[in-house]
Amino acid sequence: MPDAVPGWFDHVRAPLALTDEAAATVLALNGEARRLFADAMPALPCALAVLVGEQAALLVAGMPRADPAAAPRTIEARVAGKVRTLGLALSRLEDGRHLLTIQDRMVEDEAAHRLVAMEDELHDIMETLPVGIEIYDGEQNCIFANSHGAATLGYAPEEVLSLDDWWAHGYPDPAYRAAAMAAWHSGVRATRADPGHVHMADWMVTCKDGSQKMIHFRLRALGDKLVLVYWDVSDHRQLVTGVSNRRRFLVEAEGVLVAARHARVPVSLLMIDLDFFKAINDRYGHAAGDLMLRDVADKCRRTLREQDLLARLGGEEFAALMPGTGESEACRIAETLCKFISASPLLIEGRPIRASVSIGLAVLDAREPRAHRAGGGAAAMGDATTSPAELSDLLRRADEALYAAKRGGRNRVARDGEVPSVA
Repeated sequence: MPDAVPGWFDHVRAPLALTDEAAATVLALNGEARRLFADAMPALPCALAVLVGEQAALLVAGMPRADPAAAPRTIEARVAGKVRTLGLALSRLEDGRHLLTIQDRMVEDEAAHRLVAMEDELHDIMETLPVGIEIYDGEQNCIFANSHGAATLGYAPEEVLSLDDWWAHGYPDPAYRAAAMAAWHSGVRATRADPGHVHMADWMVTCKDGSQKMIHFRLRALGDKLVLVYWDVSDHRQLVTGVSNRRRFLVEAEGVLVAARHARVPVSLLMIDLDFFKAINDRYGHAAGDLMLRDVADKCRRTLREQDLLARLGGEEFAALMPGTGESEACRIAETLCKFISASPLLIEGRPIRASVSIGLAVLDAREPRAHRAGGGAAAMGDATTSPAELSDLLRRADEALYAAKRGGRNRVARDGEVPSVA
């Protein structure tokens, strides 16, 4: 009896048994098969019946030898004292011996059951979250929608509409619907182009009963899927009546800079100005202008962190001081805010009014001596003090960057020292 084992035998990632010409005696097992039979490993060579049981051995004996493409046969066999479902396939080697491929279907079944259980658990989690969740496939067909999202807008779970049907129901006004659809498609393109990008927008959505709610949407691409998360911000929006004023900002900003010097971390400042605000006031009235300012303040709050200091400096100008934030992260936050505000118009008395902001960014590296900035003297690095001149210089540089953003075409972010270029 030939005793040579093929060189590839142990490299196959499936359990294999090398048998004699009658397929009755097991001559060798590869590594995967030895792991499968580890708890009851017989001395080799041994009868196939010892390895897989009499019934399985009889099944193998009756298998055709001339058809290498024959489908595996399935049988329940006792393996290592346990009843398992095995898939068995037999093929003949050139020297007359046979190769028995063994598939442990029980492992596959257990993995499938675990996957189903995981999917059920994930489904339950998404059902209990207090936000609306929808998942779309590559063709923008909705493949999942939780019941909370439907309930937010007054629908039952079985009434969830397709995306094509949804537009007319959620946005009955044609002009507002066109703006919402354009923003959706723009958001889809942006998230597909940059998987790390989260598209944010606020839209006034009409519920099933005809009432309206301000809904905050966040869209992100995960692989070829789109995940949409949304919640009602109507009450929150009504509560936003203003932010800190200039005087309070200047006092609190001094404390932020002192803490930053003590911790040796950078501080970034955003100067945020609502574009064409006078034209909005002149065309729609001061009440609409006030609503627009509240909307911008609301979006700033939801984009910034709790520890960031936000204030309205006067008119349509806001400032956001961000401790522990360097230039690259501050620029990312500013770009997100800029896109967030321009992504969706504000609906006032049934009229969609678009808004945008220009943002100037300046950074104070509190690790540098103050002599590097604002002529603050020769303070040593790490000096945990600050001066009004230092804050004044930071405000001046952020303000200059803001005007660079304005000269560059508005609805954009400019950094300190950046030369504006008109788009």
